[in-house]
Parts: sequence; C-alpha cells; structure tokens
Amino acid sequence: VQGTQAVVLNKTDLHCLFQADVMENDDLWKIFWWGNHRDEALIRTLKMEPHIDELTIRGVQLTDEDIGQGYIVGQSGERDACKELQDLDLLPTRTFRRYGSAELVREIKSNKFYRKGNFRLFEGIRLLIKRGIAEHGSEKGQIIARLATKRFRVNSSINGIRLPDRSDTEAKILLGIFWSSLARYYFWLTAGSWMWHNEIHLEDVRRLPVRLPKSNGIANRIIDLVDKLMHAAPKENLFRNTTIAESIDELEKKLDDAVFDLYELSIAERDQ
Repeated sequence: VQGTQAVVLNKTDLHCLFQADVMENDDLWKIFWWGNHRDEALIRTLKMEPHIDELTIRGVQLTDEDIGQGYIVGQSGERDACKELQDLDLLPTRTFRRYGSAELVREIKSNKFYRKGNFRLFEGIRLLIKRGIAEHGSEKGQIIARLATKRFRVNSSINGIRLPDRSDTEAKILLGIFWSSLARYYFWLTAGSWMWHNEIHLEDVRRLPVRLPKSNGIANRIIDLVDKLMHAAPKENLFRNTTIAESIDELEKKLDDAVFDLYELSIAERDQ
C-alpha cells in the first residue's frame, strides 16, 4: 500500500526489564536500546570506580568549584561587563581540537556577559572537554578533549576540570582516558543527550568512572602515547599525507589497549 511503512523486529530486539530497576537506574533505557545484558554488566562494573567528582589527586579532593563551563555572552536577561574576561585571549570552539597547539585569538564580540563562567577553568592545569560531538569528518563520534596550562577563556560549549598544581602525570592519564574508545563507549550508553542533541553535559563528565594507575608501567605507557598525540597535527590538516594519518590511528589504537589494560578489561569486554 502506498505510503505504508513497516518496522521488522526479532527476538534480539526484545529486552525484559524490571520496572523497579529502570526507576532506580535511568541509564538502563539507553543501555538496552543500543546494547544488551553484557553492556549493562560492563557499565555496572565501570561505575564501581570513583567518578571524576570523587577523585583525590596529589592529596587534593576535587570539588564542585573545580568542574564547570565557560562563559555565556549576554544576549538576554541580566548582562554584566567583565574586564577580566575581556582581557583574556579566547580559544574558539571552532578551532578546539584534540591534537596540536591551541589557536588563541583576541576576539571581543561583546563586552557584556550573561554568565561569566568558572574562572578556575581559565588558568592553571585543566582538562577541557568539548560538549558537542561531531557528526561527520575525521572527528566523528569522538570525545574532543585537551589539556591546557596557558591563561585563556572558553565559552559554555566547553566543559572543564581544574586540576591541582603539579598534577601533570594525572592530567595526562585523565586525558588518555577521555581520548579512549572506552570513554566514548561509556558516554554513548549513559549520556541521554548524546542522541537527541549529540553532546555531553557537565553532569555526564562528572560521572565518568576513573581508575588511576597503581604502577608506573601502565602510567608511563599512557603518558608516552598521550605526549605523542598531543603534538600530532589534526587529521583534517594532513591532506594527502596518509602515512601520518595512519600513524595517528596506530597511536590511538595503542592508547585504547593501554586504557583497556588500566581498567583490566577482558578480551570479550574489549570487543563490545
């Protein structure tokens, strides 16, 4: 019949859940929409690790003030001038990339700000995570994150975590985890906004389970790979140099393996 549409289902599309379990854990609807009981078991195991907002690094407990977002330009409602923000260079979201140097600009489109953002994210050692998830190109489906130490501002499209001073080692471990396919897997199955709006909210960042290395061996593996990737040129700038692009892909694969070893995933779990 013209205009008629059909949906074909089979037994693998059917998942039986207890209502009480779904009410207690609102991640289950998405886990079973895209996955199965094995994915639910792995997510449950990962959640046994401390979340980002529960971490203690170098004897310093992260607080709510250490996790936040950048500023919002005043467009409606209350607007305030902020010379301290205006004096800072900007890392534009359009040039926010995983790898390579940060392209800072002196850009003042407005001297009025609706929300000034978390100033702790504008200086010191911090991990910056882009809210939006690319739907095409070389960064499709990737978590875009980078470390920063220079003073500059970012807008509210960037989530951030201010880390304690002299925590370079832990900062690179965290960056490696965010770059890994394990973080992408976790966010895809638990972040409700990554489907309707293709973005990761601040609360999703707070809830990422993190395991810090207990041995120098695994820590050094991750740090070495992160160092190499941090100084790599973005893939979209490589043009026809497929050798360099393949090298980045290989480094990313090795980083995945190192993070899998850090979390002690089984062979079956690594294939999920």
